[in-house]
Amino acid sequence: GGAKKVIISAPSKDAPMFVVGVNEKEYKPEF
Repeated sequence: GGAKKVIISAPSKDAPMFVVGVNEKEYKPEF
C-alpha cells in the first residue's frame, strides 16, 4: 500500500528511481 501512495505522490520522473529503491527493500523478502 505504501508504494502505491509514493508512485501517485511522486512525479513520473522520480517515481521509477524511488520505486526501485523502495521495491528493493520491501520486495526483497518476497523475492
